[in-house]
This record gives sequence, C-alpha cells and structure tokens, in this order.
Amino acid sequence: MSEPSDNQNNVIIDKILFKQFCTKPSIQLAVIFCLLAIGIFTSLSYSNFLYLQAQSVDKLSVFNEIIKPLSGVTLLLSLIIGIITASQLMPYFFSKGQQNILQQMSLSKFQFFVLITKLNLKFILIPFYYFLIIYLFIVFNSDLDLLLFFTTSSFLLFGILLYTFASLTISLNSKSVIFSILISFVAIVLLVSLDQIFIGYEDFYFLTIFNKLFLSVREGSVSLQEILHLIVWLLFAIYMMFNAIDNIRNRKKQSPTKSLLIGFAIVVISLKLIAMIMPDHNINTSITTNNQLSEYYQNQLKNTLSPVEITAVVDSEESKDEIIKAVNRLKVFKHDISIKFSNRQAFMDVSKERNGQIQEFVSIKIGNKQQTIGYPFASSAQLSIAKLIDHIESKSAQWITFIQGHDEVSIFSKSGRSFSKFYAQLKALGFPVVEQNLRKQKFISNNTKLVVIADSRQEWLADEVESLMQYLQRGGNLLMMREANDKMPKALSDYLGVSAQQGTLIDEQGFSSGTPHPAILIVNEFSQHSVNQGINSLLAFPWSIGLNVIDPTIKQKGTEALWKSETILASHQQVWNEIVASKKSNSTTNSFVFDPPVEKRKPHSLLIALERKFSPQSTVNSHTKQRVLVIGDTSFISDTAINNYANLQLGINMINWLLSYQSYNADGQLQNQSIEGQYQDNYIRISPITHFMLNWFFSFVFPFSLLIFFIYQGIKERRRNAKT
Repeated sequence: MSEPSDNQNNVIIDKILFKQFCTKPSIQLAVIFCLLAIGIFTSLSYSNFLYLQAQSVDKLSVFNEIIKPLSGVTLLLSLIIGIITASQLMPYFFSKGQQNILQQMSLSKFQFFVLITKLNLKFILIPFYYFLIIYLFIVFNSDLDLLLFFTTSSFLLFGILLYTFASLTISLNSKSVIFSILISFVAIVLLVSLDQIFIGYEDFYFLTIFNKLFLSVREGSVSLQEILHLIVWLLFAIYMMFNAIDNIRNRKKQSPTKSLLIGFAIVVISLKLIAMIMPDHNINTSITTNNQLSEYYQNQLKNTLSPVEITAVVDSEESKDEIIKAVNRLKVFKHDISIKFSNRQAFMDVSKERNGQIQEFVSIKIGNKQQTIGYPFASSAQLSIAKLIDHIESKSAQWITFIQGHDEVSIFSKSGRSFSKFYAQLKALGFPVVEQNLRKQKFISNNTKLVVIADSRQEWLADEVESLMQYLQRGGNLLMMREANDKMPKALSDYLGVSAQQGTLIDEQGFSSGTPHPAILIVNEFSQHSVNQGINSLLAFPWSIGLNVIDPTIKQKGTEALWKSETILASHQQVWNEIVASKKSNSTTNSFVFDPPVEKRKPHSLLIALERKFSPQSTVNSHTKQRVLVIGDTSFISDTAINNYANLQLGINMINWLLSYQSYNADGQLQNQSIEGQYQDNYIRISPITHFMLNWFFSFVFPFSLLIFFIYQGIKERRRNAKT
C-alpha cells in the first residue's frame, strides 16, 4: 500500500490535534465562559434597548446600543480564549511522549505555521462565530446597516488574527503553560495600552496599531492609513512567529530580542513613510449617514490644530456615558480631545446669578476660545459637539466690524450710549470684533463677515457710501440700527428697501404696566424665526422708531437679486408714532396724546430681516445667502439697557443669524433647534421568539447545553479508557 502524502499527513495530524485539544478541560471551560459572557451581555443590551425604546429616546440605534459594544466584547473574549489555547500549544508538543512529534511530522516552517494557526483559530473564532449568529438573528428583526456590519466584522476578524499571532509567538518561546499565560496577558495589555498612548500623542500617532482603526470602522468611516498600519503590524507579527518557529525547528536557544528590535525598526520606518506619502483619506463604511459624521465635520476636526478640552456639567451616569461615547467617536478624527465631568452643585455661584437655577451644559475650550452648549442635546451628542467645535473654529477668521466716523455708538466708550457690555459678550463668545473709521480707512476688507452701523449722527461722504455699497454688492452682511434723527445714507435705505418712519413709538399700555416711560416699547409676541429663538421673556426698546418696507431700487441684474423681507418683531396694536407735539402732551410728566391722522396707531414693524441668494464666486462670505437686519432702535443693547428682560439674548441672536451660525443664548450656550432624522435601525420587532432567543437561548440554553455535552463526552471517554 502506498504511504499517505504530506498533505494527507497534515490533515490527519490536524484532526488528531484538534480532537485532543477539544478534550482539554481548560479549553472547554474557556469556550463555555466566552459563550456565556457574550450571551449575557447580549441579553442585558437587549433589555436596555427595550427600556430606551419604551421611553421613546431619540437617536436610538440597534447597532450602536447592541452590536457595536458586543463587537468589543467579542474581541476581548477572543483574546482570552486565544491566550489559553496558545499557551498549551508548545508545552503540549514537548510534553512526555511528544518530544519527537515535530521531527516525525517533517513539516516546513510554512506548514507548521499553517498547522498551529489553524488549530488555534478553530477555538479563537468560536466567540466570533457566536457573534455572527446573534447578529444574523437580530438582522431579521431590525433594519440594520449591512455594509457597516460587514466592515465591522471584517476588521474585527483582522484584529483577532493580529493578537492571535502575538499570543502564538509568545507561546512558541515558552514551555510552561502558566508562564505563557502570564506573559501573553501582560503583552496584550501592553500592546493595547501603547496603542492608546500612540493615539493620544501627535508625535507617536503614526505608530497606531488597531484601536483607532476598530473605533473608526464602527463609526462608519475608515482611513487608508489605518488599514495600511494594520497590514504592517500583521506582517510584523507573522515575521516574529516565523522566527520563533525557526528557533524551535532548529532547536536554537537564542533570544528573540534581536529579531524583535530589527523587526520593530522596520515597522517604524514603514509606518513613517506611510504617514508621509499616503493621504489621510477616509472611506465611508456605512450605507446610511447616521452612524458617521459628514465629510465636512470630519475635515473640520482634522484641521483643528489646538487641543480640545471638554467640560460636561451633567449629573446622571447615563448622561456621562452618552458624552464619553460621543467623544470617543470624535477621537477617530481628532485624537487630542480631553473630557472631564462636573455637576451642578459645583456651580452654585453661577446658579445664584440665574435665579437659583442652572441647566446642564457642555463647555468646549479650544486655545483661548470657549463656548458652551445646553444639555440634553437635540441632535446626537457626536454631531452636537462637532458642530460646536466647528462654530468655535470658524468664528476666529470672520470679523464683526462696527463702523465709526459719523458719531456712531462705540463699543469702547464708557458712556451710557456705549456698546461696551455687548462687545464684552461677543468677545466672550469668541467673535473677533473691531471698529473701523470710514473717514480714515475707506475700504471694508474681505475678511469682514458682518458690518454694524449703529445710529449715525453725521452725514456720510460720497466715497464712504460707495465703499459700503461695494461691500454689500460683494455679498457682505449688515446690521443697521436706526434712530429717529439719524443720518443714515438715503442710498443705503433705497438699496435695501427699508425706510424709517417719523416719530418715536409710544407704548402707553407698557407704561401703565410699570415701565418708567411711555417711550419704552414692550414686545411680548414673537414670530417663528431664528432671531427669536430662546427668547422667553419680554423685550424693551427705549425711544424706538417704526420701519417701512418699500420697493428697493435694485433690479434683477447679474448675481444680484431682489431682497426677500420678513418682519421679525412688531409692536402691539395700541402703539403709535409720536410726531406732533400736542398741546395736551407733557414730556416732563411722561404724558403723551395720540394725534391722528398724522400719527398712526397700529402694529409698527420694529425689526426686519432681508435675505437674498448669491453665487459663491461673487460673495466675500462662505455662505451663498446674504443677510441684513434693520432695527428701529439702538438703545436696547446699550450699557444702560442691555440687561433689561431678554435684550441681550436678542442681540446675540441677531449676530448669530447674520453670521449664519446656530443660535446661542445669553449665557453662551448653543440653542438646540433641529432634530435630525432617526436611525434606520431604531427598533427591534418584539415577539415571543425574539424574547426567548435574546434573553435565554444565547445567554443560558446554548452555553449550558454545550457544557452538558462536554461533560457527557468526558464521562464517555473515561469509560472507554477504563475498559482499555
């Protein structure tokens, strides 16, 4: 009879070794433990998801709440069972009666590499297969993103291979089971810790191993650099394993340190070359966009040079967990983000200034710029924080210019007419603010995002008007604050199509309700507009005037278009514009009399918004919409009135709307306005079978059934041995 071929021998040896390893109690217990841990974790995650689903929690996702954390648990358990299996490999070969097994097999280095790798993977991949089975069951009961799961599972498998090779290399260099297990655990912990350190420090960032890649791919995005990093480290692990096999086959006793240092040096050089040559381009690994940031926010995070410091003032552990998860996702794109937590008790001094109440919030500091956002978020935590970072960074290059030269209100003077308090608030929010005297400097620079003209009391020169008109024709934004006797250029009013009414608005109703003067207009009704967002109190406008919308002189021409106007604030119906000094009026006693028909008692427009579209190449701003606000009052944000009611909030909202930013409140917190679409996998179809499988079968029934099977096989094997 012909002798079996080498391939047949290898198959026979593989079967024998697998059968012998299957009967080892330590490996059987490790398998049972891993399956039990995965099942129990799945059951707890499923129960928590049902609780959140019953609470109608926004931004709920089966992948984020169950599959994503389960993939991390699977990786951890695969490492545990891999260490236990690998640690018994070489001691098994060198145990009594097995000393010559390698010589008997006559295996090449590659054949031996394949043999022991296959043997270990048969056990190491058991948690991975269990993970796949659980996922396939869930996919029939929810609308999961298949591409995201496929990429997550694929890179999870690569990670298992990487750490498997590391465990096998350690095992091949030791002949003691206990020593092999201890060294393997220490080595794996060291690798994971170093990987985390590499992520946190920019100088070592190019050395990242697997952690960042695994975090990235689960968020729906992966970098080509990260994939190449994993390939290089895999090749390094295989090289070290072949080196260990060579030592065993040739019975060498040399230390692996030399090979380790040489290989590591080659890895460092290779990774550095990859970082220098390969562009850091991200590939989307998700069908839907909910599990990932848009490319815009990814690039903004990568281009943020300074470290990001986040302080979260929240009380519950659930809130902290949500924010931690969001920060970890953002670290995929910017690794130097730090976070610390506080609670509202630590802000009692602040709360006293807010009538004893303080809301939860998240504060972000980048360099010397700082901003806060209210909590809970209306959007996902990840997107809300990314938007705030973008907001802070984008403000630094967009200037707000207050025009001077015609006795306008100044942001630096100390008079009651001054805007110094409003200026301080804008600076605290991170806005760069300057004054520009048009008499001395005619041209308005292209980095000016917004021009503010507050109560010009002197005539404008023709070249100054021309400079302002050129700025508007280039797409610049404008805030024009009018007063009864101001000297605003007529050409500007005609261009915008908004004129000032005669007279001062008189609010007798507000005066009878407690205001110190009838010329202080109280507004308590607000339209649904972004400028009115977050205003939950009255507004007070001292010595204000009404506005009229007229037909603008500008015609449809080139990139310029007619303005679209909208009245944002108006007085109530009993307000009139005081023009004629009635004999019955007495300003010293705050007594005014309505004199029709010259004076009009009606709702008077107080704040008018203008918008028009601009082509990107024709505008000095990054936005394709040009915005203008015209308000019939200047004093409401002066130093003497800015803290009255919600005046400060209105001033901040006006600036934010003009700059196309999301609205912030007077305490510098981002207003949560819009809620994004839900995740497509925001549900699990509930049925008795679903409950049984996820609560009982995967967590108890199957693991204990396998345990009973192992016990039965063990008893059967002992009886067979006893007979022989």
